[in-house]
Amino acid sequence: AQDPSWQICIVVEGQFDALAIGGCAIMSNQISEKQSWLLSKLERKIIYVPDRDIAGMEGIEKALSYGYSISIPPYWDSSVKDVNDAVSKYGKFPTLLSIIQHATTSAAKIKIYKDKIL
Repeated sequence: AQDPSWQICIVVEGQFDALAIGGCAIMSNQISEKQSWLLSKLERKIIYVPDRDIAGMEGIEKALSYGYSISIPPYWDSSVKDVNDAVSKYGKFPTLLSIIQHATTSAAKIKIYKDKIL
């Protein structure tokens, strides 16, 4: 359900997360090669937003290997475990804005963000 005019595809783990922001759910914490191939057909920037737990953090390396940006907004409250929680707490637009603003491929930034969660 990705609009052809969109320039970004936000990839999340669960269906409810995807529905909350118009993203794409992978139904796991690891993006498979087939899913990566399908995402490449969209021909747009891909931002992976992992769930804010240990399992979610495990999918980051795989997403980076596919050339995706990672977004772990650092100021989301500790009660926010995933994108759906963020939308419930902050609203759709602020959640999307924070995801886009914090998208990075920098290993140093990603490590800092991960360390705050773990």
